[in-house]
Formats: sequence, structure tokens, C-alpha cells
Amino acid sequence: MSFINMLRLILNGKKSKSLMKDGWMIDYEYSHISDFFYPVPLFAELNYKLIGVPENACFPYKGALSLGNAFWKEDQKMHLKLSAKVKVLGLPLKINRYVKKVDNRPTTVYKLWYDEKPLAVWHKKYEFGREYHSDVQSAFTLEAMGAETFSKTKNWASNQILGHNGENECCLIEKFVHTHILVIHDSTTFASLWEVLKKKID
Repeated sequence: MSFINMLRLILNGKKSKSLMKDGWMIDYEYSHISDFFYPVPLFAELNYKLIGVPENACFPYKGALSLGNAFWKEDQKMHLKLSAKVKVLGLPLKINRYVKKVDNRPTTVYKLWYDEKPLAVWHKKYEFGREYHSDVQSAFTLEAMGAETFSKTKNWASNQILGHNGENECCLIEKFVHTHILVIHDSTTFASLWEVLKKKID
């Protein structure tokens, strides 16, 4: 690590650590050791969420997935707790974990980059699913879905709904105790990375 990067970590109250696990060298920047997570199980969890959605809960989506784009805007209230970096197929995969309080309750946001490009964002709310239906209604609108599809989604009663557009993006909203929102900006790259990462846990 360069002197400048080390100084930046000290000024930000962060520590650094490199760990070898299952053949992967992972570089961490963190505030507390309790914040650690391993990128491979995280990828596994996200992948299992996607493949677990029943076919009748998958709908075409028009245009960009604005629900995910909002998370990439700078937010002073979102605090970075940990950053994990690992090289996959020779290019950097970075996962940042943030926490933010909304109405005095915590939320967690994971942002994923591959080759320095936004790959995915996963928002975990801790509100016992109270906002699930409002999030579905916000994302799956008449304009985004088209009249025929919208008629199927507007009164969606299931705990999972997956929207996908023709531009390689998908958006999963689910109620798994709490409301979770997963937006993948590049499904092809995500699937390719998972094929490499899963070999370490098969």
C-alpha cells in the first residue's frame, strides 16, 4: 500500500487488512473487524435470490431501472463501513458496505463494481416488510411495465417480484422478513463472475 493511501485510511479512521481465503486474495478497508464479510457467500446469496424467483413473478420492464440508479448518487448520510476488493478474471471486483439511518432505523446498502463500473446494488431495509408494496408500486409502474403487464403487477400479493429489461438489467424486490431491493445493472457480467466464484464453494 502506498504512503498516500495509508495516510488516507488513517485520516478516515479506517484500517486495512489482506486475507487469503479459498485461493482469493482479498484486500479490506474497514472500521471494525466485526464488519467483515466474505465476497463469495455474498455473491452466492444474491444468485440464489435470483434463481429462486418463480417464473410467474418475472416481468418485462421498459427503460432504465431508476430504482437502482438512486443509490449511486452521493449521500452524506450513508457511511462506508467496509470495502472488499478481489481480482476476478484479472480485473478488480469491489464491494462496499454502507449503513444509513432512515426514520431512526438502520438500513444496509451493498454496492458492487467490476472493472470500476457499477455492477449491482443491494438495499436491505430493516422495517419488517412495511415498505414492500410501496416499493413494488414505485418500481413497477404503468409507464415502466405497459398496460397488459401492469395489470398483473399492480395488485401483486407475492413476496417476490423480478423485473428485467432488454438492456441486461434486472430488479428484484422481495419481502424476506424485511424488504430487500436488488438491482443488477449487468446481468451477463454478474453471471460470468458467479461461474468463476462458485467453483471455490462447489
